[in-house]
Amino acid sequence: MQFLWSLAVATLVSADAFSISVFAPNTDFDGAVLHGINNCLATKLEGPSCYCPLTPESSCPKVAGTLVTQSTKAMAMAVQVPGGQSIYVHGDNGQVKYSTPHSNYIPPGSIGSGWYHKIVVSECLAPQSREVIDFDDGNGHSGLVLCPSTWSADSLTLYAKSAKFSESGCHEIGGLSLIASEYHIGCWEYL
Repeated sequence: MQFLWSLAVATLVSADAFSISVFAPNTDFDGAVLHGINNCLATKLEGPSCYCPLTPESSCPKVAGTLVTQSTKAMAMAVQVPGGQSIYVHGDNGQVKYSTPHSNYIPPGSIGSGWYHKIVVSECLAPQSREVIDFDDGNGHSGLVLCPSTWSADSLTLYAKSAKFSESGCHEIGGLSLIASEYHIGCWEYL
């Protein structure tokens, strides 16, 4: 994959929540939607794993897929559950995860920030460019990859190339595309 990187500060289209897809031109997984399952983000799922305790069920928000919100350098799941669900890079292996419902707890050694916007110019986009989200831990480790999932032969799980990243059989990606959603939240909580 040949890319010409232009690290320009970019502004994202104004929206409350976004779905996430993979940016990896000339690969089979370019444009693959990432969904939340087992507190991580993975491809080739029909939808996210969600739960809503409210009764009647009509009180629950409509499941709008896996949606995220983004601030300056952090991301979170777009949920209704009190306490929210933060997105972080796990300190043990670099897996991109989200916190349990009702909690923004991030395990010790994990990274809760480091997400940034960049403009990608590549031969396949010429003469256009694309704004994507990428990761940098601030200590010389950066980039995102998709690695084989433990629960499905077809699915790939999102990892960040942090200091303790050591997975094998992974695929480098150019970043994540955020697609503005008409919904403000994706579900009550992601499991």
